Amino acid sequence: MKLFRREYPLAILYYHHILKEPNIFYPSEVCQEEFEKQIAYLKNNFDILPLQEALAKLKSGSLKRSSLVITFDDGYKDNYDYAAPILEKLNVHATFFIATEGIESEILWNNVIEQSVIKTKKDKISKEIIGEEINISNNDLKISAIKTLTTILKRMSNKERKQKIAQLSSQLNISTFDRVTMNVEEIISLDRRGFEIGAHTHSHTILSAEKINDCRDEIKTSNTILENIIGKKIKYFAFPNGSFDIDFNSQHRALIKELGFEAAFSTNDGGCFNDSNLFSLSRFMTIKNTLPFFALSIATIAHERSKKDERNLVKL
Repeated sequence: MKLFRREYPLAILYYHHILKEPNIFYPSEVCQEEFEKQIAYLKNNFDILPLQEALAKLKSGSLKRSSLVITFDDGYKDNYDYAAPILEKLNVHATFFIATEGIESEILWNNVIEQSVIKTKKDKISKEIIGEEINISNNDLKISAIKTLTTILKRMSNKERKQKIAQLSSQLNISTFDRVTMNVEEIISLDRRGFEIGAHTHSHTILSAEKINDCRDEIKTSNTILENIIGKKIKYFAFPNGSFDIDFNSQHRALIKELGFEAAFSTNDGGCFNDSNLFSLSRFMTIKNTLPFFALSIATIAHERSKKDERNLVKL
């Protein structure tokens, strides 16, 4: 790779949940036992760097082969409960991108969908939610329903989505929800233990679904809340859902730069290079269920440049 590019790529891995144990409703998420195996594997095979150090080396062209950054999106409590202790045990750094509405409400909109469907004793969802009736009479159908509802509702504006989700939870007769996101004390703890805290909007909305002034409010609100919590500048931002030209565009990249962030991150697969756009740096999610598949997907993605990364080369 370096012979072709004259530099080694930076691989940025991202996670969402780290589960206490396997859960049928989260089949693609890793449990803590498997997560520890993955981090141990990464430590033995990669140069795992804090995000700020990695970006400095990326800019200077001094990255070593197999350089890697670990990140987490959304701000889930299980990151604090299960991921952070394992990272500390293995002396590995990571960055946590927080959607700040979860700090206040203890839950994000997609978790309201999940818990409403999982907890309900109803066996169907009427067509008023997404235009078609959905059967949820068993767990397999509930898993499918959650995926369908999330896929459709995430493309709505935050205002429209909240109305639909309120209708959903009312229809399914669910009014109380379990806390799934980190609180103020837990975020402060992560910061004081040396982990990086980044912003991820306030309501975890896809920016392309919002008007630009609402995007500005989403980003500024998230940034202000986090800076007030940890008492320091928030340097980095991760785009929700995160696909460039679908979930955000060059106008949103410019907005992130204007608001004073040093870098921002997409979910477009591929490695990052010196000429990659600092405000849409690629990240990737691996096949996480078993260590052999995890290792294979890491090896494939971390050392190759994705075609999707080509669109990010133009500097702002």
